[in-house]
Amino acid sequence: MAANFLKMDAHPVEDLSPGDLKDALQQLQLMDKEIIRHGFEPQPSGPHWYSRHYQRPYDPDQYQVESASTFDVLEEGEHLHRAEGLHPKRKWLIFALSAVLLLVGGVLLFGGQSGENDTANTPARPPDATNPEGTGERISWSTNATDFRERPRGQKLTFQCPPSGTPNSVYGTDVYTDDSSICYAAVHAGSITLMEGGKVTIMLREGRAGYIGSARNGVASQDWTDHWNWSFEIQTKNPKAQSNIAAISWSQAASDYSDQIGKRFTFKCPPGGEAASVWGTGTYTDDSSICTAGVHAGKISFEEGGTVTIVITDGASAFRGTSRNGVTSSDWDKWPRSFHFAG
Repeated sequence: MAANFLKMDAHPVEDLSPGDLKDALQQLQLMDKEIIRHGFEPQPSGPHWYSRHYQRPYDPDQYQVESASTFDVLEEGEHLHRAEGLHPKRKWLIFALSAVLLLVGGVLLFGGQSGENDTANTPARPPDATNPEGTGERISWSTNATDFRERPRGQKLTFQCPPSGTPNSVYGTDVYTDDSSICYAAVHAGSITLMEGGKVTIMLREGRAGYIGSARNGVASQDWTDHWNWSFEIQTKNPKAQSNIAAISWSQAASDYSDQIGKRFTFKCPPGGEAASVWGTGTYTDDSSICTAGVHAGKISFEEGGTVTIVITDGASAFRGTSRNGVTSSDWDKWPRSFHFAG
C-alpha cells in the first residue's frame, strides 16, 4: 500500500484522472481500516491528510465523480475527515459503552443484594389488627391472651385450637384472666372439646376485682381473688356437651393423684352411691373416698351423684372429723397429702 501512494505522489493532483482519484480514495479507506483495526494514533490536528499530502486544499467541485458509489464516499469530505475524526469517536464510543455496562452491572449487583437484604431484614408482618371472626390463626394449648393487652376492649379475636389438647391453667368462669389458656378456657366454657379442638372466638374485656373458679366440661378453673387488669370471655353459640370427665366409683380415693400437688382433677360420681371412709372436714386425707367426701362437703348427693373437682394439697398436722349432709367423717393425726374441693 505504501508503494502505491509513493507512485501517486509523483503526479500533481490536477493530473489525476477520476479513476486515479478513485483508487487513491480506496487506498485511504484501507488506511482508515488499518488505523481502526490496530489502534494507530491519528495525525496531529490541522488540515486533513489529503490536503497535507498534496499541499493544497481539496475542492470537490473541481473533480467530477462518475459513479454514485464514489460520490457517496466523497460527499461532504466524509472520507477526508475519517483519519482524524473516526478514531477518537471510536474511543469515546468504547468509553461510553464501558460506562453503561459498569452502571448496569452495578445496578444488578448492588440492587439485587439490596433487595435480598431488604427481604431478609424486613420484620415479620404484625398480627392482623382486627382478626375478625373466620380468620383464626392456629395456636397451641398453652397460648394465652396476654399479647393482646394493647388491643381495644370489646374486640373479638378468633383462633384455631389443634386436636388432642393438654390441660393448662385457667382462672375464672365465663370471664377469665388474660393469662388463662385460651383453648382450655374454651373447653371449660363448652365451646370446644379437649380431644377435637376447634375454632374459638374470644372477646377482650376489662379486668375484674376477682375471679371465681368452677368445674365444667372436665375442666376445673381456679379462683383468683385479687384484682386483675385484663380479661377475656369465650364467644360461643352452641356449647358442647360435657365430656372428657373421668367416671369413678364411690370407693375411689385421691391417693392415685397425690404426687401432683396443686393440680386439679374432675370426676363424675354415678347416682345411687354408698358411703365410704372419709377423714377430715373441708380438707380430707388423700386416702379418703372422693365421692363420699363430695357429699360431706355438700357438692353432690348419694341419690343423684354428680361432678366434683378436687385440688391436691400438702398434708396437715391433724384432720378433724364432723357429721355433714348425711356423712360422718373421722379424725386423723398428721398425714402427708390431702385434697379439698374447688368451686
